[in-house]
Amino acid sequence: MKRFLLRLIGALLIIAVVAAVSAVAPAIPTSEKEYEITDADVSIRLENDGSLLVHEALPFDFTGSFSGAYRDIPVLDGVQLSDFGVREAGDGRYRPGGNTALGSLDSPGTFGVERSEHGYRVVWHYSAADETRTFDLTYRVTGATKVYDDVVDVAWNVWGSQWDFWLDSLDADIAAASGAAPEGAWVRPRSLGVDPEVGADASVAIDRVPEGEAVGFRAVFPRDSISSTGGAKVEAGDGLAKVEGEEAALDDDYETIDKLENFAADNALLLALIAAAAAIAGRSRGRVIRRITWPGDAPRVRPASSSRGSIRSHRPPTMRITTATLKNTWEAMIAAAVPLRSTPSTPEGPIRARNATPTTRVGSTKGTTVALCRIRRPGKLKREVT
Repeated sequence: MKRFLLRLIGALLIIAVVAAVSAVAPAIPTSEKEYEITDADVSIRLENDGSLLVHEALPFDFTGSFSGAYRDIPVLDGVQLSDFGVREAGDGRYRPGGNTALGSLDSPGTFGVERSEHGYRVVWHYSAADETRTFDLTYRVTGATKVYDDVVDVAWNVWGSQWDFWLDSLDADIAAASGAAPEGAWVRPRSLGVDPEVGADASVAIDRVPEGEAVGFRAVFPRDSISSTGGAKVEAGDGLAKVEGEEAALDDDYETIDKLENFAADNALLLALIAAAAAIAGRSRGRVIRRITWPGDAPRVRPASSSRGSIRSHRPPTMRITTATLKNTWEAMIAAAVPLRSTPSTPEGPIRARNATPTTRVGSTKGTTVALCRIRRPGKLKREVT
C-alpha cells in the first residue's frame, strides 16, 4: 500500500511539472525561422498579340530574419518567359542581375532569373525580420495561348507546386486587354470544389489550397479578342468544342471519384464487414483441420483376438508377410488362450482341447500339417473325428 501511494504521488508531481511547463512555454522566446504565404492574388491579362502578362502578388509572413526568396515557374515545350520584374510597394522596383544561387547573399533590392530544363527560377534579395512583406512578381508568357478559328484558349497555372504549406486564400482572374468577355472558364483540379465566375472577365476565389498542389486556370475568349498571333500558338480548326470536351471529361472523372468517396462514406460499416470477412477467409485458407482420432498406438500386425473382441486382423497393406513371419505367428498363442465357457464331456470322458496348429501359410513351408484336430472340438460334438 505504501509503495502504491509513493508511485501515485510521483505521477501527480510529474503531471504538475508538465502542466506548468506547458503554461509557460508560449512565453519562452524561440529562434526558429519560418515563413508562409497566407493569401495570394494572381492576375492574367491577354494581350492583343496573344501573349500573357502575369502579375503575382505574394505576401510573405516572416518569423525570424530572411534575405532571399525564389519562385520556380515550370513551362511546357515551346513556351517562353520574358520581361521579368520584382517590386515592392514601399521599396520600389528591384534591379536585375542578382545572384540566382539558392542561399546566396546579394544586395537587397536585386533579383536574377535562371533558365532550367523544365522552366524558370526567379531569385530576389531583400532584408526582412519578423514582418510581412508583399512582393509583386511580373513576367510575360509567349507560346502558351492557343488560337483557333473560333476562340482563343488561355490556360496558366496561377499557383505552383513548389510551396510546402497550405494557402489560406487564392484569388485569380483572366481578362483580355481588348475588353472582350470570356465565353467560359474552368479551374483545375476539380477537387478544389470551386467554379469560376464568368462576366467581363473570368475570376475565381479558392480557399485552402493544399501544400504542393498546383492550380490551373483556363478561359476561352472570342477569336476577335486579339488582333495578332505573334505571342500565341496557332491551331487549325475550331477549338471551343474541343476545349469543352476536355473539361467535360475532367468533370466526369471527378464525379466518378466523388461518387466512390460518397459511397464509401455512406457504407463504411458494410465495407468494414466485407473487409473483415475477407481477412477471416484469407487466414483460414489452406489450414489443416484437426479431426478427432482414436487415442493410443496404431494397430500392429497380428490376427484378431477373440478375447479383445476384435473382428479382423489389422495388417498394414504395405507389409509383406513371409513364411518366417508365419512361423512366428500369434495364432498358436491365441488358440491356447481361448477360454472355454464350460467343460463338456462325452461317453469317452471329458473333452480336453489342444492348441491348434497354424493353418495359414504363404509361400513354401517345407512340409504341411495333415491332422488339424484329432479329437472333437468344443461345441462340435456331432462331428465325426478324423
